Amino acid sequence: MRAAVATLVGLLFLLAAGGACGGGEGASRTGVPEVDAVVQAVLAGDQESLRGFVRYTPVACSIESRMGVEFCRPGEVDGTLVDALPAAQCEGHYIRRDGIDQALAYLLAGEPKLYGVYQASPSTSLAGDYTAVFAVEGPEPGQVFGMELLIDDGRIVWIDFGCGESPEQLAQQFEQQPSPTPAPTPGASPVR
Repeated sequence: MRAAVATLVGLLFLLAAGGACGGGEGASRTGVPEVDAVVQAVLAGDQESLRGFVRYTPVACSIESRMGVEFCRPGEVDGTLVDALPAAQCEGHYIRRDGIDQALAYLLAGEPKLYGVYQASPSTSLAGDYTAVFAVEGPEPGQVFGMELLIDDGRIVWIDFGCGESPEQLAQQFEQQPSPTPAPTPGASPVR
């Protein structure tokens, strides 16, 4: 497993924005093209491009309904491999190809703003290079919630729709991990 080394990519996200929600022209670029492409698609509300960035994982479906297991659909035998995107919204689940448009529409409905990008995975069980944390508008005026996209080789490999956490709370998991190593940013060299 990859070590979950957390780091804020381009601290300028938070500093240039003057706040926790990110924003501003220069604050939405990391200098990592495959990450920037995904982030820009989210910020532009480009659901079609986002669909192309999704990497599905073959998972075995189960006839037993359990948390974190993909339930077999009619005609699928227990253990059948199905393509799905790991996701979470308070609990882990999977999104199949025929459900991705609804999931992406939900992500974009909250008018996401970039909070920060971290060179880390939110869990040792999830392999990914970068986690993009977004601030999204809640249903009530003034509500702001956090959502995460785990990006690996320029592809979305996990979506966390959150469980009521703020973007700051989601980001804390990365800031509290030991031995942070800053990721490269334009014009800067990585600290070793």
